[in-house]
Amino acid sequence: MARILLFLAGCAMPQDVDSSLAALYDRYLAERAALDPDWAAGVGLHEHDARVTRWDDASYRARVELADRWLPRVTGDTLDARLWRSDLLSQGYEARRRDPRTAGPGLAFGAVSVVHDMLVKDYAPKAERVKAVRRRLAEVPAMIAELRPKIGRPPAVWTRMAIDDGKGVVAFLEGLTDVDGKPAAKAYAAHVEWLEKELLPRSDGSTEQMAGRSMP
Repeated sequence: MARILLFLAGCAMPQDVDSSLAALYDRYLAERAALDPDWAAGVGLHEHDARVTRWDDASYRARVELADRWLPRVTGDTLDARLWRSDLLSQGYEARRRDPRTAGPGLAFGAVSVVHDMLVKDYAPKAERVKAVRRRLAEVPAMIAELRPKIGRPPAVWTRMAIDDGKGVVAFLEGLTDVDGKPAAKAYAAHVEWLEKELLPRSDGSTEQMAGRSMP
């Protein structure tokens, strides 16, 4: 199935589909989805719904290296190929320009951004979706624990935004009825408290500095 334009440009119908390139792109999507379950669930790839995106060094570098590894394999001058290469180049550039773990105090909350859709969209039997949400939320405390030491000195406004987002996530999880969101809500509430008491006082970075910070 040719999905390159659908994922990269939002077009309804590819105009110059190359079947071999489309098959290659499906292989790339499968690899990327396995390394970034939050992204995958957000774009409708649900094989890894039961896991969250991890932010330890090995997991993060694997995602960066994925783009580098696939770039030489994308040849040809079709619109599909050019869009795909552009996306891979952009991923690599952004990873080297700024490590999102150091500058993104709200990164941990991304694991919950797809939970609502997982519960209400009918892409699989409800029992399967609920089971996946339970398993996903069970990974939240470990994900927060591995991410928190990476956070540097972001701009104060970014930390305040993350605090507001985190409070919304806690309220959302506490209000779930199909699954018990309270354990994950407790972990997020503790993270919000850490953002308020420990990170915010040291959040003296500028947006310009954060934009230029490269991956260690």
